[in-house]
Amino acid sequence: MWSSAAASRLISTTLMFVTAIAAAAAVTAPASHSQGDALEAVRHQIGSARNWVEQAKTAALAEVAGALGDCGKLYGEAEWMLEPLLGRGNISYSRDDAITWLSAALANHRSCVDGLAESGLTITAPDLTSSFAKALASYANPSAASTPSKAVSTGDQNSSIFENGGVLLTSWTATTSKADMVVAKDGSGTHRSIEEAVAAAAAARAGRHKHRLVIYVKAGVYEERVEIPRHLRNLMMVGDGIDRTIVTGSRNVPDGSTTYNSATFGEYVF
Repeated sequence: MWSSAAASRLISTTLMFVTAIAAAAAVTAPASHSQGDALEAVRHQIGSARNWVEQAKTAALAEVAGALGDCGKLYGEAEWMLEPLLGRGNISYSRDDAITWLSAALANHRSCVDGLAESGLTITAPDLTSSFAKALASYANPSAASTPSKAVSTGDQNSSIFENGGVLLTSWTATTSKADMVVAKDGSGTHRSIEEAVAAAAAARAGRHKHRLVIYVKAGVYEERVEIPRHLRNLMMVGDGIDRTIVTGSRNVPDGSTTYNSATFGEYVF
């Protein structure tokens, strides 16, 4: 049972979230409902929600601190997914990419709300779904919305698989293919843990190493939680088989973790 003081703080934190989300939801696109307006409305609301998360961390109960940390990551990732749609970074993408990124950003928002509810913070205020729906609708009906011609591509989005010495998973074998990093618990590889190999891959990528990086994890049971940094793209991880290379973890909600943060393999934002 929580003390009366803790319950009071929980109610206060709930009201803070309700106020912040309600204020964000009140920011709607202009009457034209153009694609750019809809995207800017979503960006503004995500930014407002992320700012609330940072403020709430200073006054939150320990019971919801983990969930708030997850929300910070989720909203940060959502902002990153919107950048190409707003014409930043000069990244080529298709309409399907745009719909996928918007859908993923909405899923991130819902994951934040669900995680807070899991920690005991129940949210009943309007959320950001309406603005996301408008942005998604603008891409579902291309004749009714403008698209950033500089960035949108209708070409084959799979062609990048073969660029820069790319290799496909189906054609990779331990006997005939070369890995950039080899993980082996007995020390016969370049690294003893997957986390060490991922860190080495991140360093190689930072050093302008652009071709597809391959991490080969030899047979064994690896008790670790692997986090792939978001900027580490074009990375392939292979093992010796589903029953030979095993990665296992034990994070769970009863022991203090959050559902979002309990995955054995995950991506983190920084």
